[in-house]
Amino acid sequence: MKKRVAIIGGGASGVMLACLLKDEFDISIFEAQNRILKKVLASGNGMCNLTNARLSDINNLNGIYNHDLSMILNRFDLNKCIDTFKDLGLIIRPDSAGRYYPYSKRSNNVYDAFDYELKRKGVKIYTDCRIDKIEYKDCFILNNKYEADYLVFACGSIALVNFDYNSYDILKKMDYHIKDIKRSLVGFTTIENVKSLSGLRIKANVSLYENNKLKEDNFGEVQFKDDGISGIVVMEESRLYNDKSKSYVLLDFAYDYSLEELKELIKKYNDKFKDLNKTLNAFLPKMLAQYIIKMGKNLDDIAYIIKNCRFNIKGTYDFKNCQVCRGGLDLAEIDLNTFASLKNKNIYFMGELLDVDGTCGGFNLHFAWASAYIVSESLNKLI
Repeated sequence: MKKRVAIIGGGASGVMLACLLKDEFDISIFEAQNRILKKVLASGNGMCNLTNARLSDINNLNGIYNHDLSMILNRFDLNKCIDTFKDLGLIIRPDSAGRYYPYSKRSNNVYDAFDYELKRKGVKIYTDCRIDKIEYKDCFILNNKYEADYLVFACGSIALVNFDYNSYDILKKMDYHIKDIKRSLVGFTTIENVKSLSGLRIKANVSLYENNKLKEDNFGEVQFKDDGISGIVVMEESRLYNDKSKSYVLLDFAYDYSLEELKELIKKYNDKFKDLNKTLNAFLPKMLAQYIIKMGKNLDDIAYIIKNCRFNIKGTYDFKNCQVCRGGLDLAEIDLNTFASLKNKNIYFMGELLDVDGTCGGFNLHFAWASAYIVSESLNKLI
């Protein structure tokens, strides 16, 4: 009789595990939503950023001690990731920044590669199926109905989830420690009224301050919304945001000019045109120029604001609008060599459910693949 593996969660790690397990297993995936791989399909704006060439930079993943992180990434490094997708029938390639995508830059191709392998292996997939109850009587019994010899939690976090979520509660009932869940890779809502800037996308140097001390400084595109700011550069800095402190961001829209150079430029143009709107429209979008003019008292003041446009952080957008979560299952609960529970060697944990989060650029998905690979190694040795 085949050993039965129940995978709770049909996201990146859960589906990858099902594909990597030996055919000798009887595998079932239980997904609470109406289809598997929903987040994967949406990732990278539908292009699916699968991994990144900069995996060796430990600052791209939080939550694991450095030596443990190295151990995990050494077992499933970039080359192993590329080869794994090749085995699944998917060619992946990097862009100029080292972000790896499917060759087609279409997430549907990723879905199809997984779907083909799941069908080939005869994996049973139960969608719209939430696991609310787990018992153990000679084997694991899920919802008084499904039986399994091995139980794998791959149920992700509450980021981008638009339905009631209960996996954290189940784990708490099983006496596992869940570290505080916080939003990460998310935009900031602002105290300032920025509705007049809604829809604007502009490159800027973005500096995050906490209690008047610089925490992070990055460059990239900022996106203005009705009530705040977003964009990859902002979302990266949200990982460092402390909602218990007074925080703000300074945006430098004239990043290739010094303050003195900008003052001279503005004075020169204003002397010529005698019109401040015309002057600022020479190098700023009209809506931003008008926003800054309302705050400035004189030309020097306006130059300073362009270089140091301050937005006080009110908070972040909700869990439905964040990419990942900080917090989750405490890593002290698992054996990082196998990702098995320290309380029950037949229970495993993977992916975003764990207290690990990464920056934008494919790092979170790579951790999902890596954790699935480690669990597959652990289980495959049992056959």
